[in-house]
Amino acid sequence: MVIKETVLVIDDSPLICRIVEDILKTDSLDIVKAYTGEDGLSLANDLVPNLILLDLILPKTNGFEICKQLKNSSITANIPVMFITAKQNSDIIIQCFECGGVDYIAKPFVPMELKARVMVHLENQRAKNELNMIIREMTKLVNHDYLTKIYSRRYFTDKLKMQLDNRTENMVIALGDIDNFKRVNDTYGHYVGDQVLNSVASIMNEVCRENDIVARWGGEEFIIFFPDLTVDMAKTFIETIREKIAQKKMKYKEDYFSVTITFGLAQISPELTMEKNISFADTALYQGKESGKNCCIVYEGDLSE
Repeated sequence: MVIKETVLVIDDSPLICRIVEDILKTDSLDIVKAYTGEDGLSLANDLVPNLILLDLILPKTNGFEICKQLKNSSITANIPVMFITAKQNSDIIIQCFECGGVDYIAKPFVPMELKARVMVHLENQRAKNELNMIIREMTKLVNHDYLTKIYSRRYFTDKLKMQLDNRTENMVIALGDIDNFKRVNDTYGHYVGDQVLNSVASIMNEVCRENDIVARWGGEEFIIFFPDLTVDMAKTFIETIREKIAQKKMKYKEDYFSVTITFGLAQISPELTMEKNISFADTALYQGKESGKNCCIVYEGDLSE
């Protein structure tokens, strides 16, 4: 399959546009023409072309202004702009680059030079897009747990530190641990154990709000940050999660089984460190394990300790 790329030509001369189209058009390259700056901006927003060839002199405006508007829009800011100009004095050329252009070519242009410059910028744009994709994927890998695809421990701690720095009131941490998880792995195998972890993570994401942060803390432990909630309000969410997990039927061959989870909750004190706040939730979780598991315990100690 041939991947089509698009070059937008913004020039008030139909003849120039036609010449550019004749030079550049191939099976893999579409040439779209606009004869005014306004039409060019509209097409750029609709098509998001791979490259824009922009005439310096346009009706009611000029290429500098159009380029500035393109660069000020989040939709078109990253599209490379190559100026077409009959003026070649140094001040004009400097302005082309200062307003965001990546190159310029003088009229009347040599067909092979125009084609070579366009191909170089299209290749550069492809390379930049590939690099940005790699960066996004790497960021996603860092920010998300490789197995459950929920947030990672690192992402959680970074976000929690930011919230503590902002000293926001009514924040709650919930630390959860799947009960007797080692028995699941020993009985059914690690593949089934991974399925259990995924199911638990999915239920947490399903119940929690969009601005809550659900992360895998490590092994069979999960952690949730609830902004703008009291402990009682957060406990309502946690009890729903706990009940849904207990009711979820896991399958192994022809058998079905279920798991439970224990949670420790703690109101966050912005005056204390992240580690100290998490330790309160961990203390409550330990109390829950000691008192029979499959429960939700709220830390009742002194937050100023």
